Amino acid sequence: MGDGPFVIKDHIKSAKLLWNEACFIAKASGRENFEWIADNLINEQGKTFNRGFVVKQYVPLQARGASRREYP
Repeated sequence: MGDGPFVIKDHIKSAKLLWNEACFIAKASGRENFEWIADNLINEQGKTFNRGFVVKQYVPLQARGASRREYP
């Protein structure tokens, strides 16, 4: 898949409120970190985890101010 960075979610919903623990995979963070974040996503979604993972390349956009929830 490449070096990243990536955003991981299920087919319906992300866990962006847990950005660093269950959504964002930093550049060159390695397989162990990828698996840790994927496991956290599954645990966070619980029974609502839907149809597997979607992994997207993270593309930083221009910031329009600080997020109150601490994710971009």
